[in-house]
Amino acid sequence: MPTSSMMSLQFGPPVPLDEITLRVALQHPVWVWAWEAGAEDEASDETDQCPVLNTADVTDAFTEAIILFKVKDTDVHGSASFIPQKDRLEAIAFWEDGNWVMGPEASVSVPCTLVAIPTIRGERDVEFAFSDASGDDAQRVASDR
Repeated sequence: MPTSSMMSLQFGPPVPLDEITLRVALQHPVWVWAWEAGAEDEASDETDQCPVLNTADVTDAFTEAIILFKVKDTDVHGSASFIPQKDRLEAIAFWEDGNWVMGPEASVSVPCTLVAIPTIRGERDVEFAFSDASGDDAQRVASDR
């Protein structure tokens, strides 16, 4: 069931993870797990995600938001779970050759900077440092704004 602070958010129907393409993610840069949207009864399994339809700003109301990012100064996109309480990305995957590829298996040059497509707490172009090719997490870079 969604938390009370998430009740104002509007969600699309659950989508199986393997049906979320880069094209779909570009249309909806913020997603939540079906259970967080209160749609677990409609989901095909526990990996289904629901697009957030009425905002592209990730706030502390989210337990875990799946967001789209771009590798800075490239055309490479990826997706990761943003954990607001930790200010970090986890379970990083990159879009390569029509598939999501987890961080350790991806061909992205490391270290690199990941730039969030949605705003985070109202801030645009939030950056995360991805520095360990064997890992799948990235820490938020301090903002000089």
